[in-house]
Amino acid sequence: NLPADVRKCWRTVSDAASAAATTTVKGQAPPNAEGALGLTDGLKCFDDLIKAEPDNVAALTTQGLVFTALGQGIFYDRAVDRLNAALKVDSNEPTALLLLAGIANARENPTQAIELLDRFDRVGARPSGLLPPDVTAEAIRGVAEAQLKAGSGATTSAVGTPSSATTTTAG
Repeated sequence: NLPADVRKCWRTVSDAASAAATTTVKGQAPPNAEGALGLTDGLKCFDDLIKAEPDNVAALTTQGLVFTALGQGIFYDRAVDRLNAALKVDSNEPTALLLLAGIANARENPTQAIELLDRFDRVGARPSGLLPPDVTAEAIRGVAEAQLKAGSGATTSAVGTPSSATTTTAG
């Protein structure tokens, strides 16, 4: 149940993603995934909404989800920024905790992933229905535990940022 303003931004992003998945006709140039398909408009919609309402947890978390779905690198950095901002407003936001745990795994920081999942478990609330069905606490915990067994257990001050001491700034 997204608020109407967040749902509008989500719809713009979702429509762009659907268009990107459309097969092109032979000889037709493939679509530009960010510009021509409206992804930029969807991200700007979120940016404008968050600028007007910086404490809008639904907007922060949903844009964090979009950035997480876009992939690694700068998109993960932007996702972490938005998700941490959501946790500053609501330290028990389950979707932000779950997504940050997944990013911690992707950045080979299973220790932080498990810390975030433990917080998620204590919250006991369901995450957003927008998450793909395979994004579950159980799946993320399984990856983190496998990474720990393999010997990857970096400490960080924020998701993916190396530090000399283990502290979590996710909220």
